[in-house]
Amino acid sequence: MANYSEETKVRLEKIKRMKELGIMPYGDKFDKTDFIVDILKSAENRDFRDVEEVIANPKIEFKTA
Repeated sequence: MANYSEETKVRLEKIKRMKELGIMPYGDKFDKTDFIVDILKSAENRDFRDVEEVIANPKIEFKTA
């Protein structure tokens, strides 16, 4: 291994263990489709649903990160 600090060595070892367990240590690609400003404009003209309705009947209407 190259001349890494102890902290870097620990991090690299954690990444290696995660990969061995089948865990992706870094997130997948995310395709943003909506902008926050557009979501807020849309929300101004919308009635919000009650929490109980959202839990019982969830809807995905926006995608942003």
